[in-house]
Amino acid sequence: MERGEIWAYKETPKKAPVAVRIMGLGTSATTPKAKVEFVDDRFEGLQRWVTMRKLPVLWDDLDAWIERERAIASVTSCRRPSPVEELTLIVAMSDMPEHVAEYDYKLGYIRDEEEFERIAGVSADEISAGLPCFYDEDGLNVPIEGAIRMAKAVAAARPTKVLKWVNERELEEGEWCRYGQDFDDVIDPSIKRHRSAEQCRERYRDETEPMLAQLRDWCGYEPDGSKRETPEDVLQRHLDDSVALAERAIAILRHYGHKHDADELSKRLRDALGLKRISSRGGRGKGWFERD
Repeated sequence: MERGEIWAYKETPKKAPVAVRIMGLGTSATTPKAKVEFVDDRFEGLQRWVTMRKLPVLWDDLDAWIERERAIASVTSCRRPSPVEELTLIVAMSDMPEHVAEYDYKLGYIRDEEEFERIAGVSADEISAGLPCFYDEDGLNVPIEGAIRMAKAVAAARPTKVLKWVNERELEEGEWCRYGQDFDDVIDPSIKRHRSAEQCRERYRDETEPMLAQLRDWCGYEPDGSKRETPEDVLQRHLDDSVALAERAIAILRHYGHKHDADELSKRLRDALGLKRISSRGGRGKGWFERD
């Protein structure tokens, strides 16, 4: 902001902006202010000191600013997250670099769409599908529903840090549920507060436990911390069982002297698995056929 520039002055959120010329800059009680002169003749050269927050944009950029404010309003007018939901989203997004994507109260930002898709496995179009959104210097802005889609994708793609936090929080909550919680007063940290074990158990049951279960679910785990089987996992398990059975059959054939049949079955199994040697396959059955 410089002297002589024409800026938009918006006295209240409901009043229309008017053009003012910057006459001087200063501070009042540490608050930055500008001395402005109202450009329109109906103000008869009126001058006054105003706070910077009432001068949102250069007058020439006013139309673009109004459109952006309308777009922001359409996104931010969506529902507000609860404190627990807020924490859930922050934790789920914790392993996503901020220059790529970020969640910040009510809004999700995707700044590098190509890198986000590489990390999370979903495109920005999938995140914003069917939702009000807009682009600005922060990239793609999406409302809370889009932020949830982002968080779920990131937690599923990068679960390690999220699960570490969940496990540590669960241990911490367990201690509080047994002995109570000591904490500093929010307003005056010098004052020590205590939450009883009963209150901690109630909070854990109503807030923390559902949050931890939600995070584990997004990471692909059950509430008890066990890995949830995906359709791919089930197919892999059945394949492993079938291969193990075939390996056992080959071993029995060799044991009873049916080397030709064992070699034929071994070759067919290698061909089916796309391996030159069965011993190169990781997991169950490795090492059965070192001599093939």
